[in-house]
Amino acid sequence: MGAFPFVRQFVVALVCLGSWTETGAAEAKPGPSSNVGAVTVAAPFPLEQALADFRSTIPVIVLRGQTAGPVSEDSSYSKFLMHVYGDGPSPGSGQGRTTNGLGPGTSPDFSATIGLRLHGQVSRKFAKLSYRLELQDEAGRDQAAALLGLPAEADWVLQGPWLDKSLIRNAFSYDLARAMGLPAMRTRVCELFVNSNGNPVSMADYMGVYQLTEQIKRGTNRVALTSLTPEQTGWPEITGGYLLSWDVGSGTYLRRWNQIQVRYPKSPSPEQLRWLDDWFTGFDQTLKGRKFSDPLEGYAAHIVVDAWVDYILFEELIFNLDGYVRSFYLHKDRNAKLRPGPVWDHDLALGHQFPHGTSFEEWWYVRRAAPHGWIKRLVADPNFIGRMAERWRVFRRGPLSDSALETRIDEFARPLLSGAAARNFSRWPILAVERPFPKPNDYITIASETYAEQITALKRFVRQRAAWMDAHLKPGE
Repeated sequence: MGAFPFVRQFVVALVCLGSWTETGAAEAKPGPSSNVGAVTVAAPFPLEQALADFRSTIPVIVLRGQTAGPVSEDSSYSKFLMHVYGDGPSPGSGQGRTTNGLGPGTSPDFSATIGLRLHGQVSRKFAKLSYRLELQDEAGRDQAAALLGLPAEADWVLQGPWLDKSLIRNAFSYDLARAMGLPAMRTRVCELFVNSNGNPVSMADYMGVYQLTEQIKRGTNRVALTSLTPEQTGWPEITGGYLLSWDVGSGTYLRRWNQIQVRYPKSPSPEQLRWLDDWFTGFDQTLKGRKFSDPLEGYAAHIVVDAWVDYILFEELIFNLDGYVRSFYLHKDRNAKLRPGPVWDHDLALGHQFPHGTSFEEWWYVRRAAPHGWIKRLVADPNFIGRMAERWRVFRRGPLSDSALETRIDEFARPLLSGAAARNFSRWPILAVERPFPKPNDYITIASETYAEQITALKRFVRQRAAWMDAHLKPGE
């Protein structure tokens, strides 16, 4: 077994925090990591002496470019190798090592060939970049494997919280959605090093806290939908499954509903696109028609009503600035009604404001004025708003109680308080900067002197927002 040459290599190192909560869409149990697509490496990547003594109670991942140059900015992938140190059972299981290191004498527990590229429409403009990661075989084809205790899949996202100075908004939100019975991806919180010059990895390469996140896609361990090929254009096959999003950016969009992107199938046929256009037109006309609230002939014939009730309650509580108009995922299985989700992308939630300011004492579905108008119309039905009030009371006795919300926040923040957050904001000294992104997208974020104050502010926001919803979701009103 020989070590790979280190000349002109691109190195990325990840330190993944061991205290985490799984937040995936499908109810699949995490399995042990396999060596699918593995490579054998006898020695760790070179480190400067200052990192030789690095120790962590959480897993460590190292990604290494097979060729020199920057990470791909388009849909192609740059070739990398991945080494995982301490890729053991989930925290709290009483198994696995308690300390993982990068120094001499350590060997990776899991190795694989991967592809890497930039992720996000807006986030690629941040100083702190996010990445798409694909596990691959030697020929560059998708190769599923369990990663850091999460269910086996090939596609992942390394999301770098930047505007989100709590560092946990996405992880907390996705986990909360799952507690409410909504589909959401699982996450792991990580620390990231990036070295693009082939020199030993050092603290000069530190990039901060990241989230390893399951990518939204159709699959048993992600979004469980019936397989649909372009050739399936007859009834009932053409009715699903579809994974969609109300969104912006490159992709396949419907002709009439030209803000609805078809995420699955990847190459829909013209007949399938026309069918979807007709389906959404029929749903929209019914929802906005005279008999829209009829339980048999109205909107209830097209959507899973309780799923939409719960989704709206979730979005209103976390007050997602992009709610209902960006990364607004939808899915429809074969011969089934339309469901919202999985939930996605909440960096601009939980107390962040638009540049001109935002009031949190109002319904966001009213102020956001989404062009489809679906949420406002649904809530115009007294039966729908009554169901929202009923479900809100149930959730407030469970996952949305003040104590449960604060406990969940603590579970995600606690691992970062022992050093990771301090390192992140040493690298990115923006804790006290209210508007870290330049105009015209200079969103107002929460400014503080310490990371602990960010967590306090997050708790305060959810308490105050929940109290406002308590006062405005009363039965019979």
